[in-house]
Amino acid sequence: HLNPQPNKIIITPQKGRYAVQPDGTPNILVDDRNTVITEWEQAGGIGIKYQADEDNLTKVAKGLAHVYGY
Repeated sequence: HLNPQPNKIIITPQKGRYAVQPDGTPNILVDDRNTVITEWEQAGGIGIKYQADEDNLTKVAKGLAHVYGY
């Protein structure tokens, strides 16, 4: 139910290497761990912390809206 829909979804323990595109454009990571979000952002990506048992999906939607400016 994400809008905009992601072009690609990658599931891996080595997240940091996907923080930015080859041209430097930041990618977005949705994760439930602060340490992972921090490492991702330090590598140049955009992090959205989402804890499935605590947060509503609107938290992710609002994070994406902030990134895309709508």
